[in-house]
Amino acid sequence: MLCFASSPVIKAEYSEPVIDVLTRMDESRNSKLPVYEEGKFKGIFSLQQMLHHILTHEKSEMGTVSEILDESTKGIVVFVSRNTLLEEVAQMYEKQKLSESAPTVLLVTENGNPDEEPLGMITMNDLAQFIRISV
Repeated sequence: MLCFASSPVIKAEYSEPVIDVLTRMDESRNSKLPVYEEGKFKGIFSLQQMLHHILTHEKSEMGTVSEILDESTKGIVVFVSRNTLLEEVAQMYEKQKLSESAPTVLLVTENGNPDEEPLGMITMNDLAQFIRISV
């Protein structure tokens, strides 16, 4: 399954300046990045969160990821081990896609644990495209 994931995973550090994260997002053409603090998963930083922050705050500086990150984004992520079959993930996605709590990001780690280094990342849009292609 790792061959379908974007790798290496571009990620953000919790205390990192937002401008640095936005630069990496632009360079890598990612709209979402997993955020870690001392090796622990904190959530997903997205351009949507950044836009919300800009529209609701009157700050001349962007600050750090920790000031913007909505840690409830942990719920939009599913962690799987590098040995999980893509078909298993596709079945899980199909079951959850109608739910409001459906994940939007899949992070691949060695054993599927949130506090492991991410090895790959698949958005649910990527997975949906794979499902359409394979059917």
